[in-house]
Amino acid sequence: MKKIVKYTVLAIISLPLLLLIAWNVSVSEEFLKETIEKKSVHAPYSLKLNGFNKSIFIPFKVNIAEIKLLQDKTVMAVISDAVISIKLEKILSGNLFFTFSGRVSSGAVNLTYTAPLLKPFEKTLTAAIDSVELSGLGFIKKAGIKGSGLMSGNFTLNADNKGDGVFEVKKCHFEDFHGGGLYLPAKYITEITGKLSTDTETVNIESVYLTAENISCRISGKIINGSLDVSIQIMPDADFKDKTILLLLKQYEVSPGVYVVRIARKLSFLNFPF
Repeated sequence: MKKIVKYTVLAIISLPLLLLIAWNVSVSEEFLKETIEKKSVHAPYSLKLNGFNKSIFIPFKVNIAEIKLLQDKTVMAVISDAVISIKLEKILSGNLFFTFSGRVSSGAVNLTYTAPLLKPFEKTLTAAIDSVELSGLGFIKKAGIKGSGLMSGNFTLNADNKGDGVFEVKKCHFEDFHGGGLYLPAKYITEITGKLSTDTETVNIESVYLTAENISCRISGKIINGSLDVSIQIMPDADFKDKTILLLLKQYEVSPGVYVVRIARKLSFLNFPF
């Protein structure tokens, strides 16, 4: 009995050392880099990793100087100073748990992923972004949106790809949007708040409120397989003085002082990478 206890204690003490040896000897940096690049996103998206370094003294930890997310050849986002870490103590308790952190467009992004090793589909993914400058994102430029704003928010994704999240954009400075026969008076927007949810392949835009001077806007609808189907309700106050804007919105008027813009079209930048 004493020998069993002795060997058990010895095995527990030796396990982290054995894992560290296996991490440094059996898992090459090139293999890890290629695996992350090829398996993390699907076409037409791709990842390009620069400055990839596997931690020598901490098993299951990787540092990446720069991650480029591309759609075809267009850079959609750049994440710098990224760190990926798998928690050893969680693996020993039967769970896969890893964290990801980095800097993106002057802001921060943090992810956590957890799932039972024997039931990987019972996953929970949480994501949080803080003060990400929209003007530095390729997604925004490809959408034809010109301007800036600081975006923060959080999102949780559970099993069966069901999730929900909230976000806000502060210090907005946008130019009016013209495109595809559509006009929106975006220059008046000062702040945006929104709530989203997902169900399998559908992103439900439950409510997005645009705060503006003497004018209010609400967006609702959904995104399915890269197709946008939303309604934008615009309601100027009686004090709204830009009569030119009202003339441009006249075609969307559904009742006195209420305008509804319907957008239903396929947009390539809405094909999500994950």
